[in-house]
Amino acid sequence: LDGLRGVLPIQEVVDKGLTLGLTHDQIREAVNQNLETGVLNMLPYETPCDEHGVHVNIRGKKFYTHRPEDDQGISLQLLSGKDHEGYEAGWIRAFLRPGDTCLDVGAHIGVCTALMSECVGPTGLVYAFEPEPKNWAILERNKHFRRMDNVLIFQSAVWNHYGYAKLHLNPRNTGDH
Repeated sequence: LDGLRGVLPIQEVVDKGLTLGLTHDQIREAVNQNLETGVLNMLPYETPCDEHGVHVNIRGKKFYTHRPEDDQGISLQLLSGKDHEGYEAGWIRAFLRPGDTCLDVGAHIGVCTALMSECVGPTGLVYAFEPEPKNWAILERNKHFRRMDNVLIFQSAVWNHYGYAKLHLNPRNTGDH
């Protein structure tokens, strides 16, 4: 584990750890860095982790997110306790009212979707769109886990034309496509 300590880019830490035959848990334990410099912070899982992701506490509620070795972007911020969408959350709270209908375009794993669901309440409706299959699966899981019955999820992108387009993915950040 000592070979993984120091300032390394996130992907290099994961790649080196896997090359050394370490498990993902051992890699997480070995990493002790700073998110602001683009490297992984020490992120022990405080809640269960399974093949579908990691439980994390977001604004006082349990939520699923990606494993940090699968997403060095938003999931790392959430696991470290940072509210990466604080501005958006403020806007959502200020403008959405019970009974409203709203859209979450690029819903990712549903952080804003969940807040929208709370704000519009049982008489409102949230349409959540997420084209990326792994994000969509976690979004679906969060919908059921959080009992967001007023949310309709679509595994598709939104554009001003009907048709098909290639989805370009960032291998290090599941929210960047």
